[in-house]
Amino acid sequence: MARHAALLLTCWLALLAPALAGAQELRVTSGQSLQQTLALARPGDTVSVPAGTYHGALAVPASGITMVGVGRPVLDGDGRGTVVLVVGHNVTLKGFRITNSGKSPYGDDSGVKFMNTSGCVLEDNVIDGVFHGVFLQNSPGNTIRGNRITGAAPPGAYEGWGDGVHAWKSSDNRLSANRVSHFRDGFYLEFAANTVIDGNSSFDNRRYGLHFMFMDDSRFLRNEFRQNQAGTVLMYSKRILVENNTFRDNRGPVGAGLLFRDNSDSVVRNNRIIHNTVGLFMDGASRNRIEGNLLAGNGWGLQLYASSIGNSLAGNTFFANDYEVAVDMRDSRNRLQGNYWSGYRGYDLKGSGRGDTPYSPVSLFSFLAMQFPDLYAFAGSPAIRALEFAARLLPALSPSTLRDEHPLMHPGRTNYGQG
Repeated sequence: MARHAALLLTCWLALLAPALAGAQELRVTSGQSLQQTLALARPGDTVSVPAGTYHGALAVPASGITMVGVGRPVLDGDGRGTVVLVVGHNVTLKGFRITNSGKSPYGDDSGVKFMNTSGCVLEDNVIDGVFHGVFLQNSPGNTIRGNRITGAAPPGAYEGWGDGVHAWKSSDNRLSANRVSHFRDGFYLEFAANTVIDGNSSFDNRRYGLHFMFMDDSRFLRNEFRQNQAGTVLMYSKRILVENNTFRDNRGPVGAGLLFRDNSDSVVRNNRIIHNTVGLFMDGASRNRIEGNLLAGNGWGLQLYASSIGNSLAGNTFFANDYEVAVDMRDSRNRLQGNYWSGYRGYDLKGSGRGDTPYSPVSLFSFLAMQFPDLYAFAGSPAIRALEFAARLLPALSPSTLRDEHPLMHPGRTNYGQG
């Protein structure tokens, strides 16, 4: 048996040797364009690009090649179309500055565009002055890692601008450790199931830090979404995991740190949701588990609509939000179970760490404001404070049956986005 295994290994190495021997390193030389050098590359080859500026659009048609920039060479699209178009499989692009794409939304002008390809790696590049940063179209199974991607959308721009990373019908991709800013959306992903978004920072975008639709079985881990119109808008998806992320200082017209719309059977766990207009917004969200999160310093800790049912909120810390929970229905089909509320004034005679009396986090004003949004203008006014005082004295004025039967006496101990 050992002789057979050795024979098979010898035959395999013999078959592989010509391919390995054929791999070579190609260098761009004076008098030869980068595109001409790429035309000579074969699977397994490495194209080494020295420092300098290379003008015009670049196409990478061959599969299995590696392009490495030495000294951060500049690929300049001269303001027309896409700078780098990758159509070969298993292509690696590393160490470049990619800049100055066209600005047309009709051609999806991009710094780097992957079309109908897979197995590619885009790593350690600076991408700036572009309409879309990275565009994936019908391109599954790629890795976008460690890039700094900066758009050209001016302050106040909302529509008509591109996205930092845009994926369309591209599943099973991994987007890790990228810094994305100054686009319409930092990340826009649609029909891209099984995507992993891990360790990214998305900030100062004109609309959303992350926007996705139809993203079943995707994972969002250890990211930071800050100072966008809204941190993250997650829609029309099932079985997603949102864990150890930070959503902070998202205070635009939408203003949600984390917006959950028409998502089901998902887990939101150990996230920091702080200083947003709305911490967590849930509409059409069903059978989700919201566990161990910190919601602090938001205008509204949680906005929960009647279309959301069967959700469980347990072990979360609601601290110093202007309004802890707002609902638009009196009877809720959701469950609060052992959360910490900084507004709770109950007691724990048993020493169990949980309050002996239930807590109703829905104030009369937050309930009315969900019905009549114009009332938001009166938040914090003397009239509203008087209304809240009357509601505390008269339990009959309690607007909702939603309550935490045994709230925590102390904030929960969780990772809160660390890891």
